[in-house]
Amino acid sequence: MSDKLARRYEILLRAYPARHRRQWGDELLGTLLMRADSSRRWPPAGEAIALLTSGVRVRLNSDKDRAPRATWAAGLRVAVILLLASQLADLIILTTLDGLVYRAGLAKLAFGVLALLAILRDRRWVALLALLGWQAIYLQGYHSVSLPVATEIILLVVVALIQRTHRAVLPGLWWLAVPAMMAIFWGPQLLSSEPVFPPHYEQVMTLTVVALCAVATLLDSRAAFAAVGLLLAKVLTDTVSITWAGDIPAGGIFYHAPSSWNTVMGTAAAALLIGGHLVTRRRASL
Repeated sequence: MSDKLARRYEILLRAYPARHRRQWGDELLGTLLMRADSSRRWPPAGEAIALLTSGVRVRLNSDKDRAPRATWAAGLRVAVILLLASQLADLIILTTLDGLVYRAGLAKLAFGVLALLAILRDRRWVALLALLGWQAIYLQGYHSVSLPVATEIILLVVVALIQRTHRAVLPGLWWLAVPAMMAIFWGPQLLSSEPVFPPHYEQVMTLTVVALCAVATLLDSRAAFAAVGLLLAKVLTDTVSITWAGDIPAGGIFYHAPSSWNTVMGTAAAALLIGGHLVTRRRASL
């Protein structure tokens, strides 16, 4: 058996955390070498990919709780964090561009920060109350419902219903989602003095984020449900409007015919939902 092959397997096994390697590394390496052809010097490509992806999944704790409902809840919770981070980024950017600070804007910022902190600490009901406060301010100012906030409220209720365990605290690094969303969706505006985005920039970046989530599903199926939450907010925002008062005294819910862009987003959401669930079920049965 080639010593080079053993060393190359050891390099691949470094994808796993050190504690995992100390506990299982020798056994796994012995199994790999026992199955390998005696004349082989390089691991098979499929085997190498499997080791790398499995190691990354262990590092991400994606196999820590394999119950499908736990995976759904964790993915939708990430979707809420990303949606809220995007709104906070929008609020910060718009306030900076206008050069004015409104009391309503400060109140929304306070509710948004409280909601994000509560979600990171897994204080779901505190987060819901903060989001309802944001929605109330939006209603008072614009006489309509903020569909992204409504989506976040719906997703949090779903999370609370499908997984009742609490205090799954997320790392503080999730605060970086705010500047990340700012850079992704406001990049051209930050780099240019012209108040115009390139054509279809938001659509392209949304599809890019969704595509990255689809690829990440191979490592962690929670990414699929996070993308579904993001797409749901986009579809609702572009197809539904809910007014409380103002231009239309009676108010009501109004439906807009879906564009080709909405059809693409809806199809992508359905595909990710089905694909993510199938991957989750498959891993749960292993």
